[in-house]
Amino acid sequence: MAGLFTKVLKAHQWVYENSGGVVGHRLLLGNPTLLLRTVGRKSGKERTSALTYARDGADYLVTASNGGSARPPGWLANVKARPECEIQVGRRKLAVRARATLPD
Repeated sequence: MAGLFTKVLKAHQWVYENSGGVVGHRLLLGNPTLLLRTVGRKSGKERTSALTYARDGADYLVTASNGGSARPPGWLANVKARPECEIQVGRRKLAVRARATLPD
């Protein structure tokens, strides 16, 4: 079942990216989703992750839960190494500086 869920999420991200954000801002159950674009800390390549988010005023909040795994998601290490990144919310692209809200 986990494999199917992963495929659905990858398909969702593909649609979001390839529609320019016209489709994909809302995930299956209506959760708002953004695209986080980081640079790989080792590879130097652009990486994109579709993440559900919440708002706190002007701030966008995401959780590095990795689906409940004990291992943190790869994008978290990229953000810690290079916090200047980009988010896309719907069709809007915003340059942001990411930061952890809890200490390591």
